[in-house]
Amino acid sequence: MFKTSSKRIILVIIAVACALAIHLMATNWINVLFIFVLALTGVIIRAFLLPPMWLFRIRSWFYGFLLMIYLDLFNFSFRENEYINFTRILHLIIISIVLGFLLGLFNYLRYKKICKKTPLNFLENESEILSDTAYFNNNEIRKAGRVFLTNKRLCFVSLDKEQFKFDLVFTDFSFTIETTSVLLPLPSGIYIKEKNARIMVGFPVFWKREILKVIK
Repeated sequence: MFKTSSKRIILVIIAVACALAIHLMATNWINVLFIFVLALTGVIIRAFLLPPMWLFRIRSWFYGFLLMIYLDLFNFSFRENEYINFTRILHLIIISIVLGFLLGLFNYLRYKKICKKTPLNFLENESEILSDTAYFNNNEIRKAGRVFLTNKRLCFVSLDKEQFKFDLVFTDFSFTIETTSVLLPLPSGIYIKEKNARIMVGFPVFWKREILKVIK
């Protein structure tokens, strides 16, 4: 599922990039800069945002509405010479809300389907605090699946049929925030030093805060 989704995302990005390149031939560098800043803002939000727990719970809809906001701003950036009245803006807002909700619902249903394929056997007196889709990488194994934070440990369960599992009790490891690269050091996941393992997950700074709450 992850591989298929990744391929689709790549194809969509290529298609959008081609269409954008053609369109940009008739526009100016200010729009190009605006689009770059818009894309970078989305990456920064996902990397650094510390959402309250209620917002994390509805993150599927948050992603959906955020995407629609970006598309609206992208659309407005190329309509600088057009007259935009209140009615048109209201229609755009209503459409964005509806589409954002539908995108969020799609993301939520997809996540629930992944949850069914990545169950975790809880220990005695153990309860889940957080879970989300993630990627696991320790230079030998690369798996897509789901990461769990419980009151006793940090776990990862893969999405494939082998059901690869990785878990650590809090007394067995220390961790830092994994970054994307040296040139653009944005938080992208959790790095576990003792196992040389990386768990790439959304809102990594938020995950760090919640893990520290449990450890302390």
